[in-house]
Amino acid sequence: MREMKRNIFYCMAFGISVMLTGCSQSEDFAEYSAGTDSEITEDTPMQINLAIGVTPSVVAKSSVESEGSNNCFAADGIGLFMLAKSKTGVNANAQDVTWDPADTYGTYGAWWDNLEANATIEYEDVEGTQVPKQTVLTYTNVDKYKDYYPTGNWYTYDFYAYYPRVTSGLTQTATLRSVDFEINGTQDIIWGKASSTEEYAYSAKYFRMQEHAEEVPNIAMNHKLFRLQFASKAGADAFGSKAGALTMGIKSITMYQIPTKGTLVIADSEDAANEGVLTFDWQSSALSDVEVKDAGDAPFTGFDDHRVDENETLDVGQGIMLAVPEDGSEYIYKVNVVLQDEFGTEYPAEHPIELRPATGKFEAGKSYRVVMTINGPKIIDVTLSLTPWDTATEDIPLEF
Repeated sequence: MREMKRNIFYCMAFGISVMLTGCSQSEDFAEYSAGTDSEITEDTPMQINLAIGVTPSVVAKSSVESEGSNNCFAADGIGLFMLAKSKTGVNANAQDVTWDPADTYGTYGAWWDNLEANATIEYEDVEGTQVPKQTVLTYTNVDKYKDYYPTGNWYTYDFYAYYPRVTSGLTQTATLRSVDFEINGTQDIIWGKASSTEEYAYSAKYFRMQEHAEEVPNIAMNHKLFRLQFASKAGADAFGSKAGALTMGIKSITMYQIPTKGTLVIADSEDAANEGVLTFDWQSSALSDVEVKDAGDAPFTGFDDHRVDENETLDVGQGIMLAVPEDGSEYIYKVNVVLQDEFGTEYPAEHPIELRPATGKFEAGKSYRVVMTINGPKIIDVTLSLTPWDTATEDIPLEF
């Protein structure tokens, strides 16, 4: 192998077969050959039950995962809104609904306005096993007059939740709530809404009815980005040996020119179809190269952390969460991969490699596995030969 290092190598020492399929957050990634359609079902929404509790410490987290049959999850730093929807008719002189923070009645229109909460999983014992029971919210900096429904009879309300909560970049108007995000692949963005068509829902009057006394509004939340999980497996040479591949590792994976600035519409009283819509700036000036990170959002420290295994397909780094291209968009996600061998020689791809799902379109809330087949380095070598002189059969006469 040391003799090989002194020669020129065939630099494109790997191939990438894109095996992409959707799955729920609690399942392993299944593999499919590139270009093959697969049956994909939507993820079951994560659930939040609104309840008052004690405030824990706040710890940042990136990708949000669901657990158990009730799709419980934990996430610190959730933003909550309780926004008026319509007048109940209890007070004929009630002002029209407004969410304007500058309006006196806007205080009642936006009962909760980007309230901060943390979600934790409550477990129960089932035959000696701790099983996720429900997601429990605890609130920080709650105005004591907004903990309960001392009034709240004049309007019905909808509940909204999103993650991660922001304070700067929050838009608050009489009819709109939206937030601006900057992402680098490590942030999950989730959103959900709890609404009811029942009379007086949700209002103090509604919850004082005996049939609704124990009811708790449930916010079904969904991922607004899609996720790529890269993985590697060893490729065999012409004689079936994987020895060369086992000298290789992945030094870096870089998503090429991805959108990083987006806006999420949390609530829109004028057009509910806009709610939960996440849009990004796809102009070239707003695109950036972003590296896939290891656990804890840390950068790769070297190829040795991601060596190729002879028999197993191994995940490389943590999943990277990305914006879904708009319908009709010609944008194509591309990735740059740099390999390194045990002697420190690097093998960058000649150019960014295009990633396309089998279905032709990435979908929000789905995880896709990108399986990279890594081959061992091969020496570029040539031999030379020379066609001998061919003696002509006739002389060329020349007279003086």
